Amino acid sequence: MAEHQQGTASLTDYLVVLLRWRKVIALNVLAVAVVTAVVSLVIPQWYTSSGSVIPSEQSGLEAGLLSFVQASLPIVDLPGTASPGQVLIAIMESRRVRESVVRRNDLMNVYRTKTIDEAILTLKDRTGIVLDEYGIVRVSVEERDPVRARDVAMTYLSELETYNSEVRSTTGQRVREFLEG
Repeated sequence: MAEHQQGTASLTDYLVVLLRWRKVIALNVLAVAVVTAVVSLVIPQWYTSSGSVIPSEQSGLEAGLLSFVQASLPIVDLPGTASPGQVLIAIMESRRVRESVVRRNDLMNVYRTKTIDEAILTLKDRTGIVLDEYGIVRVSVEERDPVRARDVAMTYLSELETYNSEVRSTTGQRVREFLEG
């Protein structure tokens, strides 16, 4: 065989090292496989359920007036100028909605909490409500039970629908009363 230069190795040198250490390598691979299998069986599984809502746009008159005022006074940040998606997020993150989600899904018993405030905090940690780049509000809930994850996510959307219908009904009633007066 040709002499090797110092610092260079050939393929046969690597094969010799692998053959020499084959028992150690095999034991390490086996140990990692066993530990991985045990950990995957011991760690509880978590399930994520999600839903999404496409916010409705503002009415034509409201949007037109708002854009006119913002164009006239660009420095002033008017209250109530949140996007429809941000409004939906604020509603779903409200105590009223979260408390209703806790009660409707019996989460105080599920989370083994003594107060509704503790259950709401746990629910808050397991829930993600975001507005994506397309303006869609996405709700995701992580739970150990896939059915509960689905039910909690659906309850958020149901509570949002209930809240919106109550607000529309109340607003319509106030307008009607004003016009009658």
